[in-house]
This record gives sequence, structure tokens and C-alpha cells, in this order.
Amino acid sequence: MIRNMAIGLVSAVALISAANAADMYRSEGGGGYKDGPVYVANTWTGFYIGANGGGAFSGDQDKVKLDFIGGAGNTGSNNRLKPEGGFGGGQIGYNWQGGFGPRVVLGVEADIQGGDINDSATSTVPGFPAATIRHSLDVNYFGTVRGRIGYAFDRTLIYGTGGFAYGGTTFDVNEQGPIAFAKGSKDETLTGFAVGGGLEYKLSPAWSLKGEYQFVDLGSVTSNLPGFLNGTTTPTGTSVRSETDVNFHTVRVGINYHMHDGYEPLK
Repeated sequence: MIRNMAIGLVSAVALISAANAADMYRSEGGGGYKDGPVYVANTWTGFYIGANGGGAFSGDQDKVKLDFIGGAGNTGSNNRLKPEGGFGGGQIGYNWQGGFGPRVVLGVEADIQGGDINDSATSTVPGFPAATIRHSLDVNYFGTVRGRIGYAFDRTLIYGTGGFAYGGTTFDVNEQGPIAFAKGSKDETLTGFAVGGGLEYKLSPAWSLKGEYQFVDLGSVTSNLPGFLNGTTTPTGTSVRSETDVNFHTVRVGINYHMHDGYEPLK
């Protein structure tokens, strides 16, 4: 009998120990050391970092403005420059969801892109004598610092964005006439603005894909070049002032890694 009681007591202790061990990993929602990893509702709040790539194109640009100072004093316009090409880079940002409603997402994002966005044009400007002018524009890199405001449908975020833009450009001018020429290149960092919008979708709590449109306006770039006689370095007393607008549309896709993974760790 004593033997049976001892066996029963040992069995009871074993069952109680097993139950307590299992309870250590049962989520009860009340906090404490017994809580295991618990999935929480999707949130867009937190820092993120990512990469993107896409293409740039221009619509109807203003013609390059030309002013000939001195000499014949001609004023004209060159063919349009429509820079286009590809680019790629990265972005970093922060989102905050819930401050102005459970679905409203506010954020700030900075990005920088390296690219091959360019165009060139050549035309003949009438005068006495006539001159051939060739311009080329290269956007070597550009970036933005923008605010974002969006509306979240759980894993899907629709947003608008706008803010400061900057870019590094190279503007080449080559005037070739029967008796005179003007040639030069100007590198300049321009500033302006960017506006646009996009859609972002979370593949998981930590990863998301996005598609985005931006219009980037960097203002204008101007070059003033003295004229020289062909075959010499003797100034002619004339100069060529050229000015062109620098703006383009961008369409890109990107991927982001979000620092909040959607799980609460063990406490």
C-alpha cells in the first residue's frame, strides 16, 4: 500500500511539474515571464531603410534660351533638352501611425540616386554670320528630403509626398560659327523641389515593396561663355549666355526593411 501511495505521489508531482513547464510558454496577455512571442497587429510605425531603382523622362521642356551679348546682339532659342535615363539608389525614413487616427501614417524620408539622365540638342541660330549651337545636359545624381502622409489599409499604404530636392548637373555649350566659337562646360549643384505619391505593400511585418512617382524640379542652369576667333584665343568682344530648365518625371520601384518586425519578444 505504501508502495502504491509513493508511486501515486511521484506521478502527481511529475504531472504538476510538466503542467508548470508548459505554462511558462503559454501567452495569457497579462505580461510576466510566462509570455512567449506574440504576434501583434501590423503597424507602419518605426524606422526603415531600403533600395530603389527606376527611370526618368521629361515632358515638353522650355527651349534653351540664348543671348548673344555684343557683336550682332542676336537672341534666339535652341532645340529643347529632354533629359531621360535610368537611376538607382537608396532611402531611409521613419513612419508614425495613429497620431491623427488609426489609419493615418505620417513620415519623413531622405533618398539619394546616382543616374545616367541626359540629353543633347543642336540647332542653327540665324544671324550675321549664322552659328551652330550644341547644348548637352547631364544629371549625374539627385536626391530629396520629403515629408509623407498616407492612409493605411492594414498591409497596404497609399501616400503622397513632397519636399526639398537637389542634384548635380553638367551643362555643356559649344557654339561654332564661320569665324568665331564659344565652348565650355559647367558643373553645378542645383536645388528645388519634388512632389509625388505612391503605394507600398508589406510582404511581411519586416519587408515591403513600393511603387512611386515623383516630379523633380531643380530650377535652371546658366552658362556665360566668351567668344573667340577660330584658330586663336583672341576674344571677339561677344559672349554667349545659355540657360535651360532642369526638371523631369521619375517612376521607381523599391524595397524597404522595417525595424519593427510585428512580434513582441519574451519578457
